Amino acid sequence: MDTNKNGSISRTEFSAAMKARLDKQSTLFDRAFSVADANGDGFISRDEAKVNPQLAEHFDEIDVDRDGQVSKQELRATIRAAQLNELKNTK
Repeated sequence: MDTNKNGSISRTEFSAAMKARLDKQSTLFDRAFSVADANGDGFISRDEAKVNPQLAEHFDEIDVDRDGQVSKQELRATIRAAQLNELKNTK
């Protein structure tokens, strides 16, 4: 993070590091979603979810609008909620 090696991390350096991290996470998420979305329609069906046991197990919880498929938005929101819950439980 200390890109200029001055022994401290500026707001600019911190922001740049966090942006790079979030961009990497977003890219990894998109790739993983694409792998699960075998037919490429932009959604994960119940059948497609079977390749990931955890996704298959929680499919009904993630499919918030109950349309029988999981969108990127639904999956992303579920992951964020789980991360926030984990943070709360570590305090």
